[in-house]
Amino acid sequence: MLSLQNICKKSSFDLHNKRCFRISTGNKSLDVHLKGGIPLGKLIELIGNPGTGKTQMCMKLCLNVQLPRTLGGLDGESLFFDTRRDFNPNRLKELADEFERRYSTAGKSKAMNAEQMLRNVHYVQCTSPAHLIAQVRMTNKYLAANPNIKIIIIDSLSFALRMIQTVRQRYELLLELYVSMRSMLYQHQDQVTWIVTNVFTNYYNRRSKKYCRVPGMGRMHSILVNERIWFSQNGTYYLGKNEKTRRIIE
Repeated sequence: MLSLQNICKKSSFDLHNKRCFRISTGNKSLDVHLKGGIPLGKLIELIGNPGTGKTQMCMKLCLNVQLPRTLGGLDGESLFFDTRRDFNPNRLKELADEFERRYSTAGKSKAMNAEQMLRNVHYVQCTSPAHLIAQVRMTNKYLAANPNIKIIIIDSLSFALRMIQTVRQRYELLLELYVSMRSMLYQHQDQVTWIVTNVFTNYYNRRSKKYCRVPGMGRMHSILVNERIWFSQNGTYYLGKNEKTRRIIE
């Protein structure tokens, strides 16, 4: 005879006590508001104009995830999908060198090695929307070959979709991408997280007859992600699904 315990494998008590692993963003204030950093098992969007530091944070996340567990990291690796062909390995090397110097000074030189850190950032250049969706569908194969991957980055998701001419086709591909990403997260049960970057675009408001700045990929895009981190030109961060309800990080 079926019982409620057999049907419901988990209770709210189980969920409350489940440990959530997180990746530090490198910003103390932001980490505090995120309760320790970017959580695994989620879809996180970084949004801001070009030059506000989105790719820089992506690179830092690729390095922070590699910190040993004794230092608050996950001993993990990362997978980086580059749609803009703007990935700068020299900048990543500079950041990795900074990590090595920092932990060497702290007497933990064996914990971080710049060259090894670069090897742990797996890079894929996606030259078209079709190539991107094919790579996203292959993430289970990447994880099967390297289960130590804890973070997967698409920089930039909005740039890839701009190559598609019609709004309908763009939205259909966006939904297809998110279905694939959600499916992968479900299969791996809080063992990996997705980071996507987005930019602002101009939208013509027919009521006010004015152009306004809105996140790219449409207004409905916010419901597809778990959390949005907003980047500003002055270095301030915000958290929230939309511009009206977002909160500043101080």
